[in-house]
Amino acid sequence: MRWTTPLALLVVLVLAGCSMMPGWAGGEGGPARLDTDGNYRMSATIDVGEALVLEMRDPSGPNYELAGASFDPAVVSLDSLVPDPDEEKRVLYLFTARAKGETVIEMRIRPLPDGPLEAFKIIDLTVED
Repeated sequence: MRWTTPLALLVVLVLAGCSMMPGWAGGEGGPARLDTDGNYRMSATIDVGEALVLEMRDPSGPNYELAGASFDPAVVSLDSLVPDPDEEKRVLYLFTARAKGETVIEMRIRPLPDGPLEAFKIIDLTVED
């Protein structure tokens, strides 16, 4: 009897932790990833609270600079922009769905020096409950 409560607590903690484990270990597999190579406009659907990683080549170079992203902050938040640790000249944008709705995520670049903003990639995002 005295092991029942600690054992039940351990089972609950293990089951709760499964949602944070990678797919190969029995979890949900982490955030959705969208590789944007070869595409200008794409669509994606994720659930509220779910993360989305946009993976793309880094357009920065002698002629262009990465100039940010536009999106509806009520629907999605940009959590980070980092160089891809696995490949040179690639970047990863990490977004998190905040509320049900639709938004267009536009990745922007700017021709150097001081050119006008241009759309580099466009993602039509739907967030569901």
